Amino acid sequence: MLLCPAAAARQPSAEAITVADAYVRASLPGVSVSAMYMRLYNGGDEPRALVAAETAAAASVELHTHVMGEGGVGGMRRTHEIVLEPGAATVLRPGGAHIMLLGVKKPLSHGGRVNARLFYRDGSVSAIVAPVIDINRKR
Repeated sequence: MLLCPAAAARQPSAEAITVADAYVRASLPGVSVSAMYMRLYNGGDEPRALVAAETAAAASVELHTHVMGEGGVGGMRRTHEIVLEPGAATVLRPGGAHIMLLGVKKPLSHGGRVNARLFYRDGSVSAIVAPVIDINRKR
């Protein structure tokens, strides 16, 4: 399908989203889960939403958010989207929204890299390479 230039200019694209400071937490011995964190900047003038992610490093990937439960105890919960407000940065971080890697296929060691793709509600995709960081390692 061909679009006229004016229509094509209105089509959202992943280029409006800037991904920075991405990293994956090194896996712990005997644990098959990890998490991916990053800063997503929506340079567009409309809200966008991250709706999925994938990587060959894990059997499945889920978007998660952090919620406070009864008695002030925090926990994580799966979410179906992470909204990216226009002209603003959304930080995926420990204790907040993040991307869970479930069924990690092999240990993720400090200094390694994870290739991933991020999918947005509008159908656009960002490809990223995130370093694996052992957050307990002394620098």
